[in-house]
Amino acid sequence: PTLKAPRGLCRTLASAVGTMRKLFKIGPEESGTGGAILFSWQPEGNFLATAGANGVVSIWDRHGEKIQGGEIECTSRQLGGGPILAVEWDCMGETVAVLQEANGDIMLWDIKDRQTIRLETNLQNPSFLKWSKIGPELAVGTAKGNLLIYNKDNRKKIPVMGKHPKKITCGVWSMSNTLAMGSEDKCLTISDSEGETSQQRDMKHPPKGMCFAAQQLDGNNDEGLETHLSINMGYSLLLYELKDPDNPLELAFQAKYGQIVEHLWFDEGYIMLGFDNGYLVVISTKMQEIGEELYSARFHQSTLYDVAFSPVMKLAACAGDTGVKLVDCNNGFENLKPDGIDLSGEGGQATKVGWSPDGQILTVGTTTGHIHAFLARMRIVHGHSGAQVAYLSSLREVSVVDVRQMDMVNRQLLKIPVTIEPQFIALGAMHCAVGINNRVYYHRCLPKDTTLVDEQEYVGRVEKVCINERYAAVLAQGTVILHEIEAGHNGSRQRRTFPDTADGDTGRATCVAVTPTLMVYGTDQGAVEFFLLDSKEWAMLSGATLRHSTPIKALYPNPSGTRVVVVDSSNNAYLGNPVTAEMTPFPQFPTQSVKHVMWDINDSNVVMVWDSRDIHTYVYAPTTKWGPMVSKLGPVEISAGGEISMRPESTPLPANHWPIVATSGVITCQDSSGNLQNMDAPTYGSADQRSNKQHLQFTQKLALLQLKEAWNAALVLDGRAYWLALSNKAMEVMDINMAIRVYRELGDAGMVMGLERIMHYEDKNLLAGHIALLYDDYNKAQELFLASTRPVTALEMRRDLLHWDQALKLAHTLAPQQVPDISVQFARQMEFKGEYESALEKFESALNTLTNEEEAAGAG
Repeated sequence: PTLKAPRGLCRTLASAVGTMRKLFKIGPEESGTGGAILFSWQPEGNFLATAGANGVVSIWDRHGEKIQGGEIECTSRQLGGGPILAVEWDCMGETVAVLQEANGDIMLWDIKDRQTIRLETNLQNPSFLKWSKIGPELAVGTAKGNLLIYNKDNRKKIPVMGKHPKKITCGVWSMSNTLAMGSEDKCLTISDSEGETSQQRDMKHPPKGMCFAAQQLDGNNDEGLETHLSINMGYSLLLYELKDPDNPLELAFQAKYGQIVEHLWFDEGYIMLGFDNGYLVVISTKMQEIGEELYSARFHQSTLYDVAFSPVMKLAACAGDTGVKLVDCNNGFENLKPDGIDLSGEGGQATKVGWSPDGQILTVGTTTGHIHAFLARMRIVHGHSGAQVAYLSSLREVSVVDVRQMDMVNRQLLKIPVTIEPQFIALGAMHCAVGINNRVYYHRCLPKDTTLVDEQEYVGRVEKVCINERYAAVLAQGTVILHEIEAGHNGSRQRRTFPDTADGDTGRATCVAVTPTLMVYGTDQGAVEFFLLDSKEWAMLSGATLRHSTPIKALYPNPSGTRVVVVDSSNNAYLGNPVTAEMTPFPQFPTQSVKHVMWDINDSNVVMVWDSRDIHTYVYAPTTKWGPMVSKLGPVEISAGGEISMRPESTPLPANHWPIVATSGVITCQDSSGNLQNMDAPTYGSADQRSNKQHLQFTQKLALLQLKEAWNAALVLDGRAYWLALSNKAMEVMDINMAIRVYRELGDAGMVMGLERIMHYEDKNLLAGHIALLYDDYNKAQELFLASTRPVTALEMRRDLLHWDQALKLAHTLAPQQVPDISVQFARQMEFKGEYESALEKFESALNTLTNEEEAAGAG
């Protein structure tokens, strides 16, 4: 192939190298020194089978602990047994097969009964062993070219003598359960699951390895069906198209690369090849790119021994004389740095690499008989309580840190050893809960005390756990179980389930959350219920229930529980106030499913929403002249007249980062390697003014409703547009004191006097009505006055404005005694306009009203 300039398909994973942790190490005392180190991961990734020079195969769990009964003893060297040639798990992860040189029996170890049986093949010098990818068949080839197919389900053996004239060296099963094999006779055979040959091809050189793979044919292979068989011919790679086997394509490489050691397919038709002279090469098999090298670099000074790829992580690892190199195939190719995992201090060279199926563990075997396991990827699991974050820092270790101290050199980190690999974590003021399936373990979370204090098994799979200083709320199978974490002095625990049918509650619980004083849960009936967590008054707050027409999907209360973000099953969001039962909608809420919502710990009115890709930032204004409002933030523009315009925007979060908590605009995330990272939330300012720090600070503080900080920035900027913008925002959120200060700065004495007259009003509607009146919005002012505790103010406003027709309508309900006077004033206005008949009617109406009142008074 011709070398093509790098196009950005792969880059060195320097960050992952720096953050990889040593998980465990298996020493040569287990596998022996000298000879090849072999290992194989169970398909589920729970167990690791290892073998070395001593002829013993050991089974380990994923934490590096040998399991009971997990040892397979093969024929010893003293009795004529040779080195272990292959160790493989079957596709179900139930049986390990062991191939040993000069031993005609195959050792089969069963994980259920932890016993080893000998499979007598009656063959001499077996040289090849491979389990089917989808079935119970095991293929065993020999140095004389014979084949045995063994079915472990029915224990049937099918010998096929003379399959090849010479030694079978390699082979592979396809996903359609066909077997391809190569031998020293330069021959390729393809057989069915019973050993019947369907195809036979002669080749130029003996094959050294082969792979079945699916080529992405310009988007036409969506089902992922295998389309090709690639064969390592030493200095070249032969591509057989399964539908056209008569026209194979041979790809030759530069002589300086040496011979191909290993090749593998990845990502829709790319092939990665490792060469014995230390080179790593990537080529494409796509029709428009076939024959082109997309990347080529020398990773090792003299020798490359092995290459492995994790499709989950999209990480490749190659072992050689200079250690282990890692390549990230997520974002494209760049120049690869010579960084990696250096094992020189351990002695020996890395000769074999492999990934656990889930991509979490990188396994490395060395010439000294060591097997190293590195934690390459962590399950993203965490919980938080205030600024404290608990996260999975190792497979069975939880770390707790205060995110406000993350940038400090001497930050305090509390480590809690746990007995399981948690699927979920919850953190409270004094406890940390970890769980898997239906079991939850509660540990104390104190600097010198991480004791396991309780272990609970719940009915059904646990969906969520929330804890505070004293209580745990667990959601499982549509029920919330609320109980004390630790028993009291008398050994008893308070415990209750919700919804409580005894109280007439119906429906199923769909979500739960806790605060220091409240437990909140939502139901599929659209109710949001509040329960008081007080030792003296452990009761439901029935008057605080929020009602919604759609089932509740998730709840995110603020730290005090006075406000709660409610996400319903239609993916709409509302900010609920349990005191007033108001549900304020979120504008422009993300259309795709929301994964997490955060209340900023220090900026109590800022809410951040993450939809698995972007961060959407909102600010909640509990008091405005229009009532409670939620606004989505974005770039802010200020006109010369002080008009404020904001274009709502979201901000992408880096890939594989899960936000946990926000503090003063700093978002703490957990990345795919399990580490915590801090990143600044988006700064909202106009694009053309981002270079102006003070302008940016002013617009940001204005958008976040931090008016005192905006005032300080305006003092520095000292522009009329900024003062007008600040005055508009202060009036909008009804911060009268700030508005007075700004209008004094503007020299608007009339506005200052008007605001000073109304600044003592405590009724929000009354105050908002007067603000609307100052802006000449009379209809809005009337609406607000009528909703206030002093509705007669609406009548007074209409009288002052000489709006007699509307004043008369208001007077009939608010002040009937004023009807005659208002009728007379209305009549005079009509008379002045020349509307004499209408004026006469109003005069007569006023007179009749007075006469009726006098008669009524006389009768009384």
